[in-house]
Amino acid sequence: MKTRSSPSWDTTALARPQPCLFPPTSGSATIYGHDIRTEMERIRQNLGMCPQHNVLFDKLSVEEHLWFYSRLKGMAEEDIRKEMDKMIVDLELSNKRHSLVQTLSGGMKRKLSVAIAFVGGSRAVILDEPTAGVDPYARRAIWDLILKYKQGEWKPDTRRHP
Repeated sequence: MKTRSSPSWDTTALARPQPCLFPPTSGSATIYGHDIRTEMERIRQNLGMCPQHNVLFDKLSVEEHLWFYSRLKGMAEEDIRKEMDKMIVDLELSNKRHSLVQTLSGGMKRKLSVAIAFVGGSRAVILDEPTAGVDPYARRAIWDLILKYKQGEWKPDTRRHP
């Protein structure tokens, strides 16, 4: 295993987060032309997700999180560094690059969680209440990040479920 400044772990032994884990009980949908009933593995390669609660590891740094989730998405090792550098600047976390997540503020953690949804060239992104519980400054920064990384058509879903 390499040092914190150069993360390099084999992710094959780790469980993959699986948005859309269960098949639909009825109906059908397609994401970028791929059927959710038969092509979920292909869809997952282009799908990013930020759940309502952060999925972060206290003992990993900002950089290590971006590396880890990029590898889970299957991103090539040689492309990760460039994307990490860009995202860290876009997150305005350059001075926290090597900081453990447990030392970040709530707003910084949320920005990182939203950014993770975009790693690996995600074409479809699911954001569940991306700005819930953060201060107005962090909320604005998160929306700026979302707008910067969104590509093409954007269909925000603002439904509330009881």
